[in-house]
Amino acid sequence: MFSFNAIEFQELEDLARHGVKTFELVCADHIAIAQKLKKGDRVFISNLSKSDLRLGSQGLLAKVMNVKIDYWRTVPREFDEKELLTTRIQVSYIDEVRVRKIDDLGPGKGIEVEIEPHVILG
Repeated sequence: MFSFNAIEFQELEDLARHGVKTFELVCADHIAIAQKLKKGDRVFISNLSKSDLRLGSQGLLAKVMNVKIDYWRTVPREFDEKELLTTRIQVSYIDEVRVRKIDDLGPGKGIEVEIEPHVILG
């Protein structure tokens, strides 16, 4: 399953609390992942950056409800880019989980993870 990383912690809390959330993402890895997703796919979402994701890292398991990829025209000021590629992904919360295996597919290709159910000790 694919992983979305470096999502703000407050956004993860909002997803867990309300059950459904739409994320607007512009990272190249996230857009590459979004192009491969279909409704019903499951994704791992974490507030950790790609380089900080480790075995045992915690995050949320969510089900993809909708994926939309858009080009936005921009008014350049200090840069030459006139279009911006963005993706909006609506997901529904399933559970808290942790990473069991990580496979970094390379720049702009995303990360695949295997997860296990979150175990609460105590």
